[in-house]
Amino acid sequence: MPLLPFSQRRKVGLADETGQVHLPATLDEIGPLVDGVRTFRRELKRGWLDAEGHERVAARFSWLSDPAFGAAAAAETSGLYGLLALDGTWRSEPSWGWIQAVSESLALARVVGGKTTGLVEVASGTWRVEPTWTDARAAGPGRLAVKKGARWRGVSFEGEELVPARWSALQGQQDGTWLARESKQSAWVRLDATGEVVHTFGPDIEELGAYAAGHAAAKRGKEWGLVDADGRWVVEPCTTAWIRWDGVSPVPVFVARKFGYASPGAGLLVPARYDHASPFESGYAIADLDVLDASGQVVARVDPTSTPVIAAPPPQPKGRVAKALVASMPTRSNSPREPAVLGAIARLPDPDLAAVLHAWYTAGTAWIELGAWGLWSGTQATRL
Repeated sequence: MPLLPFSQRRKVGLADETGQVHLPATLDEIGPLVDGVRTFRRELKRGWLDAEGHERVAARFSWLSDPAFGAAAAAETSGLYGLLALDGTWRSEPSWGWIQAVSESLALARVVGGKTTGLVEVASGTWRVEPTWTDARAAGPGRLAVKKGARWRGVSFEGEELVPARWSALQGQQDGTWLARESKQSAWVRLDATGEVVHTFGPDIEELGAYAAGHAAAKRGKEWGLVDADGRWVVEPCTTAWIRWDGVSPVPVFVARKFGYASPGAGLLVPARYDHASPFESGYAIADLDVLDASGQVVARVDPTSTPVIAAPPPQPKGRVAKALVASMPTRSNSPREPAVLGAIARLPDPDLAAVLHAWYTAGTAWIELGAWGLWSGTQATRL
């Protein structure tokens, strides 16, 4: 059963395709499911949730990317970057100015205070290619797009040149080809694996994204749409937001300050009428509180006040008095209504009040249940 992000009062939670809430809307950001984890943000810290919405890695990172090749770039408060494995252990200790995995064993990295990037062996920390590039990015299996000066070129993981340095923009595709252009005024072209031009796109395509299942995001003027392999528009430019195309599902589009969904062959599948729209995952998406299937039909609705499958995490107090009170309440209650009550407490606007109520309730103070529901229904309380 897929879980999908939904938004309520500027917070985000997870619900399934029936509308059942699994994780209450208490987080500030929840990303897509990648390699079995979702990156989430609570205030300024990031962590990982598992596929069921349980916290796998606590929110202690100032930066934590989505994983690639079984690891993610992560930085704690020190600002030093490392590679974090899916089990929460360090694959590469946080000692870099920047690092990004490009295979199971290799990563692009930059030393602390350095301005150039190289290719490093993750296990040993030794350079396979010394840091001489001013910019670099993954470009498909065994390849990199690297920049030195004002021009990009393609190289192998051994540093061997694959595409000459003549391009102002260059990106590799999973099929071994490249997309490139010589300047912002020139047309985009497709290169074969050796760097020869095999197709020239129309002049109306100003920006071009990576291809997936024969289509790519493209920009004309100030708006994005989708084009096919030859550069023909299959979704006319209609949204000012970047389109993240996975090759299968309809994509959220932002039109006249509202969200809808578009799809190749169908155009604007769902009219732009929502304030929030999550990407499709496993054939479903949630827009505001409507659960949509891949045809764009509303099949269920999320009830954010229902009892969640997972109890809301404890709110974190900020004031000194609140911290002291929370610290003095170490035990937990056994109330069968605990998940619903804790969800209501977590949605209180005052973090100190919420933290103290959470601690009192889980300590077993029965009258707090009534107090929490009363406060949630509109009672305003003075900050502790």
